[in-house]
Amino acid sequence: MIIHTHLHNDHCENDYKCENAEIFVHVKELERIHNPHPLDYRYAEDCIEDEEENGQIRKIFKDSEILPGLRVFHTPVHTEGGLTVMIDTSGGKAAITSAVLFSSKFFILTIFIFCMFLVFLFDLIHFFFLCQISVRVCEKYN
Repeated sequence: MIIHTHLHNDHCENDYKCENAEIFVHVKELERIHNPHPLDYRYAEDCIEDEEENGQIRKIFKDSEILPGLRVFHTPVHTEGGLTVMIDTSGGKAAITSAVLFSSKFFILTIFIFCMFLVFLFDLIHFFFLCQISVRVCEKYN
């Protein structure tokens, strides 16, 4: 059994090696892999075509229980058809989430940190060149 949190090629390109596996995928991911955005290189239709032809694909339309203690929840954050897998274990519940921690606040924080890094980098380069100029001036007038 394979449960895909999403169908980017780095997640599904080896599915062909599991010839007898049932492959659970949200229907929106199947739609996207067959009709990706022209600039989105992460979806490769040929990664899933053989499995579709072999009848291995099990479409997920809504939050579902796959087996007792094994559920999937539609979490469209990283991709439109993203899934979170919830497993009941002896130690409690475990979630396999893929990338669901994106939010506007997270994005703004990331941009802020990146800008601060650029400012630091600019200051570092500026300092380096000032040091070089100072060394040359000192060499010239000493």
